[in-house]
Amino acid sequence: MGLNLWGYPRTGKTRTLFLVLKKAHFAGKRIKFFGPSQFSQECELRNFKSASWIRDVVACDIVAFDDIDKCLLTKVQEDRFFSVLDARVARRAPTFFTGNTSGDALKLQFNNGESIVARIREHSASIHFPQQQNLL
Repeated sequence: MGLNLWGYPRTGKTRTLFLVLKKAHFAGKRIKFFGPSQFSQECELRNFKSASWIRDVVACDIVAFDDIDKCLLTKVQEDRFFSVLDARVARRAPTFFTGNTSGDALKLQFNNGESIVARIREHSASIHFPQQQNLL
């Protein structure tokens, strides 16, 4: 089962994700973490060797995408992202996400938004982080 942490900025989504990943790391799990621009950068670096890189990402125990709604991917990169997501769903491998937008808004972010959001919804438990007032 995956985890989808979404809601308002500065409510602790990424912090919560890091605490979960830290516990998994110390339990011996192999983790791959991507910030908002890191997936596209990795795709560019491995342009001609993407198949083996995708297999390596899929094989990790846990893969995490921070601020998924801020990812700016080309069509090719988005196809690679979807292939990673689809393969991880098929393997039932945990994939974690954080983002500031709802699934309906996230659909508009990607060309394959319907399919991406469907995979996230079917494979992840979603936790909403509501806006918090008067914290300071």
